[in-house]
Amino acid sequence: MPKTETAPAMTVEQLADLRIAILRLANTPHLSNDLETIAPYGAWITYRLDAGATEHTWDANVSGHRVANGVVDRDAPASIHLWSTTPFDVTPDWLKREIENRTPTW
Repeated sequence: MPKTETAPAMTVEQLADLRIAILRLANTPHLSNDLETIAPYGAWITYRLDAGATEHTWDANVSGHRVANGVVDRDAPASIHLWSTTPFDVTPDWLKREIENRTPTW
């Protein structure tokens, strides 16, 4: 006769809801942070709504080619990570519009 096991009562609680938008970018302005400048070709945007929260947060990983002295180096991929929660708002307006246009309805 097979042995039956009893498991303790489980508690499962959803902590957050995540949504992802993946974008191909073309003809966008260069994007810079304190370390480098890139010519963007793609973005991975993650939207997060924590349980009980009324407003979501987002973070964006923007991929591109490094730009040095105004010249795009197609052999040098790089990325810049941006957050909605950073104390310094360095997200360019064109990217803010794309993020806002794709914000999920929760």
